[in-house]
Amino acid sequence: MKNTTIKTIYAILTGANTDEAEKLAVIRELEDDLAKQAEKASAKLDTYETIHDVVMAHLGDKPMTVAEIFAACESELPDGTTKNKVQYGLLNYWKDEVVKIEGKPNQYRRK
Repeated sequence: MKNTTIKTIYAILTGANTDEAEKLAVIRELEDDLAKQAEKASAKLDTYETIHDVVMAHLGDKPMTVAEIFAACESELPDGTTKNKVQYGLLNYWKDEVVKIEGKPNQYRRK
């Protein structure tokens, strides 16, 4: 969001700006920003759904480290997928489907 937009919002909220055209312009800009954020979130969720399917195909009853999981399915993952993304998915998105085995390094297996 532009600095001028923030200043305009402040002016509107404090009553210093009552220009309807400026209010509408700010509303449109806010709507555009919110739409972009929603689009990014949706794309991120789609990526993690794709990663999920690949990871779960390689994850079984045998405990594996993130590095082992990533190495097993790296060629099937979307471009730009890193070990960190796989680990984030295991810990946040798919925690109900996997068991985390504490250690150095941690290991994961399917429930």
